[in-house]
Amino acid sequence: MTVSTLTKKGQITLHKNIREKLGLKEGDRVNVVCEGDEIIMKKVKEKSIVDSVAGTIDIDPNILRERKTLSRFGEWNEEDHS
Repeated sequence: MTVSTLTKKGQITLHKNIREKLGLKEGDRVNVVCEGDEIIMKKVKEKSIVDSVAGTIDIDPNILRERKTLSRFGEWNEEDHS
């Protein structure tokens, strides 16, 4: 077991041995779940489709940002943004 300290901003540092064991690197995402008095963190294995194609197509960054935000809520309508 390793002990981490919570910062003023609510951040913690995962010790190197844990990051290496899970193959975590800068920019990787983790899913955090609270169950009772335990915090469970799991590595997010798959990127969203928007994250996967970001940077591979020539699109206005503002439209991509809006699409990413709206797609989380199922409100993106292609006809409105052609």
